[in-house]
Amino acid sequence: MKKIFNLLVILAVSALLYAPKVIADNEANIYRAGITSGWVNYLEPGYISFYGIMFGAEAMAQLNYPSGLDLRFESSLLYGNIQYDGSVKDTVTGAVGPLKAGAYDYLFIGKAKTEFSISKSEASEYLVNAGVGLRYLDDRVNSTSGYEREITYVFLPLGGRYEYKISEGSVFGVDLEYDFFVLGKVKSHLSNTNPSNPDVTNTQANGSGYRVQLEYRFLWGSKSLAFKPYYQWWEVGASDSAPFTTGYILVEPRNSTSFGGLTIDIAL
Repeated sequence: MKKIFNLLVILAVSALLYAPKVIADNEANIYRAGITSGWVNYLEPGYISFYGIMFGAEAMAQLNYPSGLDLRFESSLLYGNIQYDGSVKDTVTGAVGPLKAGAYDYLFIGKAKTEFSISKSEASEYLVNAGVGLRYLDDRVNSTSGYEREITYVFLPLGGRYEYKISEGSVFGVDLEYDFFVLGKVKSHLSNTNPSNPDVTNTQANGSGYRVQLEYRFLWGSKSLAFKPYYQWWEVGASDSAPFTTGYILVEPRNSTSFGGLTIDIAL
Protein backbone atom coordinates (compact mmCIF):
# COMPACT_ATOMS: atom_id res chain seq x y z
CA MET A 1 0.00 0.00 0.00
CA LYS A 2 2.80 2.38 0.88
CA LYS A 3 4.46 1.77 -2.50
CA ILE A 4 1.25 2.67 -4.35
CA PHE A 5 0.82 5.82 -2.25
CA ASN A 6 4.44 6.82 -2.96
CA LEU A 7 3.85 6.28 -6.69
CA LEU A 8 0.86 8.63 -6.64
CA VAL A 9 2.93 11.29 -4.88
CA ILE A 10 5.86 10.93 -7.31
CA LEU A 11 3.56 11.22 -10.34
CA ALA A 12 1.86 14.31 -8.93
CA VAL A 13 5.09 16.11 -8.02
CA SER A 14 6.80 15.28 -11.34
CA ALA A 15 3.82 16.52 -13.35
CA LEU A 16 3.47 19.74 -11.37
CA LEU A 17 7.18 20.53 -11.79
CA TYR A 18 6.67 20.26 -15.54
CA ALA A 19 3.45 22.27 -15.54
CA PRO A 20 4.97 25.69 -16.51
CA LYS A 21 6.37 24.22 -19.75
CA VAL A 22 3.03 22.58 -20.48
CA ILE A 23 1.20 25.89 -20.25
CA ALA A 24 3.70 27.51 -22.61
CA ASP A 25 3.50 24.72 -25.20
CA ASN A 26 -0.17 23.81 -25.17
CA GLU A 27 -3.62 24.71 -23.87
CA ALA A 28 -3.82 25.80 -20.24
CA ASN A 29 -3.98 23.21 -17.51
CA ILE A 30 -7.28 22.69 -15.70
CA TYR A 31 -7.74 22.91 -11.94
CA ARG A 32 -11.11 22.33 -10.28
CA ALA A 33 -12.37 22.03 -6.70
CA GLY A 34 -15.78 21.49 -5.23
CA ILE A 35 -18.05 19.93 -2.65
CA THR A 36 -19.55 16.47 -2.81
CA SER A 37 -22.17 14.48 -0.91
CA GLY A 38 -23.96 11.18 -1.28
CA TRP A 39 -25.70 8.19 0.25
CA VAL A 40 -23.50 5.18 1.05
CA ASN A 41 -24.68 1.63 1.68
CA TYR A 42 -22.12 -1.02 2.71
CA LEU A 43 -23.48 -4.56 3.01
CA GLU A 44 -22.11 -7.89 4.22
CA PRO A 45 -25.09 -10.15 3.36
CA GLY A 46 -26.42 -11.88 6.45
CA TYR A 47 -24.03 -10.02 8.76
CA ILE A 48 -23.99 -6.23 8.85
CA SER A 49 -24.82 -3.07 6.94
CA PHE A 50 -23.65 0.54 7.15
CA TYR A 51 -25.74 3.27 5.58
CA GLY A 52 -26.08 7.04 5.67
CA ILE A 53 -25.00 10.36 4.18
CA MET A 54 -21.38 11.35 3.66
CA PHE A 55 -20.10 14.76 2.58
CA GLY A 56 -16.77 16.35 1.80
CA ALA A 57 -14.53 17.96 -0.81
CA GLU A 58 -13.23 16.98 -4.24
CA ALA A 59 -10.34 18.28 -6.38
CA MET A 60 -9.05 17.62 -9.90
CA ALA A 61 -5.97 18.73 -11.83
CA GLN A 62 -5.53 18.04 -15.54
CA LEU A 63 -2.10 18.69 -17.06
CA ASN A 64 -2.27 19.06 -20.84
CA TYR A 65 0.89 17.94 -22.65
CA PRO A 66 1.75 18.78 -26.29
CA SER A 67 1.73 15.08 -27.20
CA GLY A 68 -2.00 14.93 -26.42
CA LEU A 69 -1.44 12.36 -23.67
CA ASP A 70 -2.69 14.29 -20.64
CA LEU A 71 -2.40 13.56 -16.92
CA ARG A 72 -5.39 13.76 -14.57
CA PHE A 73 -5.23 13.69 -10.78
CA GLU A 74 -8.52 13.21 -8.97
CA SER A 75 -9.08 13.12 -5.21
CA SER A 76 -11.96 13.27 -2.77
CA LEU A 77 -12.23 13.23 1.01
CA LEU A 78 -15.57 12.54 2.71
CA TYR A 79 -16.89 12.17 6.25
CA GLY A 80 -20.11 10.68 7.56
CA ASN A 81 -21.78 9.88 10.87
CA ILE A 82 -23.63 6.85 9.55
CA GLN A 83 -25.69 3.97 10.92
CA TYR A 84 -24.35 0.52 11.80
CA ASP A 85 -26.90 -2.28 11.81
CA GLY A 86 -25.56 -5.74 12.63
CA SER A 87 -24.51 -7.99 15.44
CA VAL A 88 -21.78 -8.41 18.03
CA LYS A 89 -20.14 -11.64 19.19
CA ASP A 90 -18.67 -12.25 22.63
CA THR A 91 -15.35 -13.98 21.97
CA VAL A 92 -15.38 -15.45 25.48
CA THR A 93 -18.88 -16.94 25.64
CA GLY A 94 -19.56 -17.15 21.90
CA ALA A 95 -22.93 -15.43 22.36
CA VAL A 96 -24.18 -13.33 19.43
CA GLY A 97 -26.52 -10.39 19.88
CA PRO A 98 -27.90 -7.58 17.69
CA LEU A 99 -26.21 -4.20 17.68
CA LYS A 100 -27.37 -0.87 16.27
CA ALA A 101 -25.13 2.15 16.70
CA GLY A 102 -23.70 5.19 14.99
CA ALA A 103 -20.40 4.97 13.13
CA TYR A 104 -17.83 7.56 12.15
CA ASP A 105 -16.45 7.06 8.63
CA TYR A 106 -13.70 8.86 6.73
CA LEU A 107 -13.21 8.02 3.06
CA PHE A 108 -10.32 9.08 0.79
CA ILE A 109 -10.08 8.26 -2.92
CA GLY A 110 -7.13 9.27 -5.08
CA LYS A 111 -6.45 8.51 -8.75
CA ALA A 112 -3.63 9.30 -11.18
CA LYS A 113 -4.60 8.69 -14.80
CA THR A 114 -3.31 9.25 -18.31
CA GLU A 115 -5.91 10.34 -20.84
CA PHE A 116 -5.91 10.49 -24.63
CA SER A 117 -8.40 11.94 -27.11
CA ILE A 118 -9.44 9.40 -29.77
CA SER A 119 -11.96 11.57 -31.63
CA LYS A 120 -12.59 15.30 -31.61
CA SER A 121 -14.78 17.74 -33.52
CA GLU A 122 -16.00 21.28 -32.93
CA ALA A 123 -18.97 19.99 -30.93
CA SER A 124 -17.80 16.78 -29.25
CA GLU A 125 -14.84 14.76 -28.02
CA TYR A 126 -14.24 11.12 -27.03
CA LEU A 127 -11.40 10.31 -24.60
CA VAL A 128 -10.01 7.13 -23.02
CA ASN A 129 -8.05 6.92 -19.78
CA ALA A 130 -6.23 4.47 -17.49
CA GLY A 131 -4.18 4.73 -14.31
CA VAL A 132 -3.83 3.70 -10.70
CA GLY A 133 -6.08 4.42 -7.71
CA LEU A 134 -6.16 4.18 -3.95
CA ARG A 135 -9.27 3.98 -1.76
CA TYR A 136 -8.92 4.25 2.03
CA LEU A 137 -11.80 3.99 4.52
CA ASP A 138 -11.48 4.49 8.27
CA ASP A 139 -14.56 3.22 10.11
CA ARG A 140 -15.29 3.28 13.85
CA VAL A 141 -18.53 2.01 15.41
CA ASN A 142 -19.54 4.24 18.31
CA SER A 143 -20.16 1.51 20.90
CA THR A 144 -18.30 -0.25 23.70
CA SER A 145 -18.45 -3.33 21.45
CA GLY A 146 -17.28 -1.37 18.42
CA TYR A 147 -13.77 -1.03 17.05
CA GLU A 148 -11.87 0.76 14.32
CA ARG A 149 -11.42 -0.80 10.87
CA GLU A 150 -9.07 0.46 8.16
CA ILE A 151 -9.99 -0.75 4.68
CA THR A 152 -7.64 -0.04 1.76
CA TYR A 153 -8.18 -0.90 -1.91
CA VAL A 154 -5.58 -0.60 -4.66
CA PHE A 155 -7.18 -0.60 -8.11
CA LEU A 156 -6.62 0.28 -11.76
CA PRO A 157 -9.26 2.65 -13.18
CA LEU A 158 -9.99 2.09 -16.89
CA GLY A 159 -12.54 4.26 -18.61
CA GLY A 160 -13.72 6.79 -21.12
CA ARG A 161 -15.22 10.26 -21.26
CA TYR A 162 -17.53 11.94 -23.73
CA GLU A 163 -18.04 15.70 -23.90
CA TYR A 164 -20.62 17.51 -26.02
CA LYS A 165 -20.71 21.28 -26.48
CA ILE A 166 -24.36 22.26 -26.17
CA SER A 167 -23.71 25.96 -26.70
CA GLU A 168 -20.96 28.54 -26.26
CA GLY A 169 -21.80 28.61 -22.57
CA SER A 170 -22.52 24.99 -21.65
CA VAL A 171 -21.10 21.46 -22.00
CA PHE A 172 -22.63 18.05 -21.27
CA GLY A 173 -20.41 15.10 -20.35
CA VAL A 174 -20.52 11.39 -19.51
CA ASP A 175 -17.74 9.60 -17.59
CA LEU A 176 -17.65 5.77 -17.42
CA GLU A 177 -15.09 3.83 -15.39
CA TYR A 178 -14.31 0.20 -14.63
CA ASP A 179 -12.13 -0.34 -11.55
CA PHE A 180 -9.92 -3.42 -11.79
CA PHE A 181 -9.36 -4.61 -8.22
CA VAL A 182 -5.69 -5.33 -7.47
CA LEU A 183 -5.54 -5.82 -3.71
CA GLY A 184 -7.39 -5.03 -0.50
CA LYS A 185 -6.32 -4.92 3.13
CA VAL A 186 -8.61 -4.78 6.16
CA LYS A 187 -7.05 -4.02 9.53
CA SER A 188 -9.40 -4.62 12.46
CA HIS A 189 -8.31 -2.89 15.67
CA LEU A 190 -9.86 -5.47 17.99
CA SER A 191 -7.68 -4.22 20.82
CA ASN A 192 -10.20 -1.33 21.03
CA THR A 193 -12.67 -3.75 22.63
CA ASN A 194 -10.14 -5.45 24.92
CA PRO A 195 -6.42 -4.60 25.25
CA SER A 196 -5.64 -8.32 25.37
CA ASN A 197 -7.13 -8.85 21.90
CA PRO A 198 -4.71 -8.72 18.95
CA ASP A 199 -5.30 -6.51 15.95
CA VAL A 200 -6.00 -8.57 12.82
CA THR A 201 -5.22 -7.89 9.15
CA ASN A 202 -7.05 -9.70 6.34
CA THR A 203 -6.12 -9.65 2.65
CA GLN A 204 -8.74 -9.34 -0.10
CA ALA A 205 -7.77 -10.58 -3.56
CA ASN A 206 -10.98 -10.51 -5.63
CA GLY A 207 -13.33 -7.73 -6.57
CA SER A 208 -14.36 -5.10 -9.08
CA GLY A 209 -15.89 -1.65 -9.24
CA TYR A 210 -17.92 0.49 -11.61
CA ARG A 211 -18.51 4.23 -11.72
CA VAL A 212 -20.73 6.42 -13.90
CA GLN A 213 -20.94 10.21 -13.77
CA LEU A 214 -22.94 12.77 -15.72
CA GLU A 215 -21.83 16.38 -15.98
CA TYR A 216 -23.51 19.65 -16.93
CA ARG A 217 -21.00 22.51 -16.98
CA PHE A 218 -21.69 26.25 -17.38
CA LEU A 219 -18.85 28.26 -18.93
CA TRP A 220 -17.90 31.92 -18.74
CA GLY A 221 -14.44 32.83 -19.93
CA SER A 222 -11.84 30.61 -18.27
CA LYS A 223 -14.20 29.89 -15.35
CA SER A 224 -16.93 27.28 -15.06
CA LEU A 225 -19.48 25.76 -12.70
CA ALA A 226 -20.51 22.10 -12.94
CA PHE A 227 -23.17 19.82 -11.48
CA LYS A 228 -22.14 16.15 -11.54
CA PRO A 229 -24.43 13.35 -10.33
CA TYR A 230 -22.56 10.05 -9.92
CA TYR A 231 -22.94 6.43 -8.85
CA GLN A 232 -20.17 4.07 -7.64
CA TRP A 233 -20.45 0.32 -7.01
CA TRP A 234 -17.91 -2.04 -5.44
CA GLU A 235 -18.18 -5.83 -5.10
CA VAL A 236 -15.38 -7.53 -3.13
CA GLY A 237 -15.00 -11.24 -2.43
CA ALA A 238 -14.31 -12.89 0.91
CA SER A 239 -10.83 -12.37 2.33
CA ASP A 240 -8.28 -14.90 3.48
CA SER A 241 -8.49 -16.16 7.06
CA ALA A 242 -6.33 -14.68 9.82
CA PRO A 243 -5.72 -16.08 13.32
CA PHE A 244 -7.36 -14.20 16.15
CA THR A 245 -7.19 -16.05 19.47
CA THR A 246 -6.97 -19.74 20.30
CA GLY A 247 -9.73 -21.54 18.46
CA TYR A 248 -10.79 -18.48 16.43
CA ILE A 249 -9.98 -17.18 12.97
CA LEU A 250 -11.38 -14.07 11.30
CA VAL A 251 -12.57 -13.69 7.70
CA GLU A 252 -13.91 -10.55 6.02
CA PRO A 253 -17.11 -11.75 4.28
CA ARG A 254 -18.06 -10.97 0.71
CA ASN A 255 -19.35 -7.40 0.65
CA SER A 256 -20.67 -4.66 -1.60
CA THR A 257 -20.66 -0.88 -1.43
CA SER A 258 -22.94 1.45 -3.36
CA PHE A 259 -22.52 5.21 -3.31
CA GLY A 260 -24.65 7.72 -5.18
CA GLY A 261 -24.48 11.47 -4.91
CA LEU A 262 -23.76 14.88 -6.39
CA THR A 263 -20.62 16.96 -6.83
CA ILE A 264 -20.61 20.69 -7.50
CA ASP A 265 -17.30 22.13 -8.64
CA ILE A 266 -15.76 25.30 -10.03
CA ALA A 267 -12.74 25.87 -12.26
CA LEU A 268 -9.97 27.68 -10.37
